[in-house]
Amino acid sequence: AYFLLVTILYSCGEGDDAYTTCHDVLSQLGEIIPESLHPKKKANMIEATSKSIKNTSETDLFEMKEMDEELAISIKFYSLMATVAYFTRPGMF
Repeated sequence: AYFLLVTILYSCGEGDDAYTTCHDVLSQLGEIIPESLHPKKKANMIEATSKSIKNTSETDLFEMKEMDEELAISIKFYSLMATVAYFTRPGMF
């Protein structure tokens, strides 16, 4: 229901409310979201993530265990939050 609410808020031009709702949902799921990241820290995180997936083969992906449902929900909201933030809070990127 919250995913739909955020989508509707964003579609109606209420980007700040959509972002806040995503933030609230992720906080309830135990995620800690910093208000901002230093550009060097962002670059380091992107580089580390890139390195970790660069050598992942298709076979490795098929052998991975299924993702926990709560983690899947968190990722879904992070993705939505990133989209909302990109268009409503361009200074974050």
